[in-house]
Amino acid sequence: QKHSKAQRLLVYQHAEATGAVVVDEFAGAAELAAKKAEARQRWEESGKVASWGCAWFHQWKYNIGKAVEERHQHLVVVYAPGQRGTGKVKWKDLASSNLWDGIG
Repeated sequence: QKHSKAQRLLVYQHAEATGAVVVDEFAGAAELAAKKAEARQRWEESGKVASWGCAWFHQWKYNIGKAVEERHQHLVVVYAPGQRGTGKVKWKDLASSNLWDGIG
């Protein structure tokens, strides 16, 4: 295993404190599916708020604006295989859209 007992303990303690789900790096398909279902259930029970919160979002949005407006950089969108151009949602519709539908 890549992580020591102490490191693994910290990960599990953090997961317990935040309501996150830990997936072992060697998890098989069935365990991974079960963990995803558990994570979705916890997310729904928390009012669809991610366990890690959204504190990063404002800084991310600021950095995107700075990159585009001040540094004239171009954004690149990467899609999952076979989903090019799908799943586009207007900014104003993000809060009411199903972003977990597996599209895009």
